[in-house]
Amino acid sequence: MVLAATYSAGPRLTALPDPFGTVRVQSAYVVSEQWPPGTPKLTIINKLLNAINYETLYFDEYGVAIVRPYVPPASRESEFDYATDQNSVILPDAEQTLDLFDVPNSFTLVVSDPDRPPLTST
Repeated sequence: MVLAATYSAGPRLTALPDPFGTVRVQSAYVVSEQWPPGTPKLTIINKLLNAINYETLYFDEYGVAIVRPYVPPASRESEFDYATDQNSVILPDAEQTLDLFDVPNSFTLVVSDPDRPPLTST
C-alpha cells in the first residue's frame, strides 16, 4: 500500500538493505481509514508508515525515497560526537549552567483606548 501510494506520487523508490535485520510480521494491520479527496499523498503514506511503526518518508540528496523502521532513542547510536581535540571549537572541560528556578514569571498587559489613558497591569 505504501509502495503503491509512493509510486503513484512519481518519485523514484529504491529498496535499501535493512540495517536492523529481517523484520518478521506476526500479524497484519488492517487500515480502515479513509481520506477525503485532495488529501496529500505524503500525509497518507506517513500515516500508514506510522501505523506499522516506521519513521516518516523522506528523500535523500539524490531524490531517493527513504523509509526505515522506527528505533527508540535509547537504542540508537549517537548522531553527533562533541570532541575536544585539536580540530574542535569546544574547549575541554567547558560547562554551561542556566538556573531558571529563581526567575519570576512576569507579564505586562497594556490596553490602549483612544478615549482613555493607557491601562497597564504587571
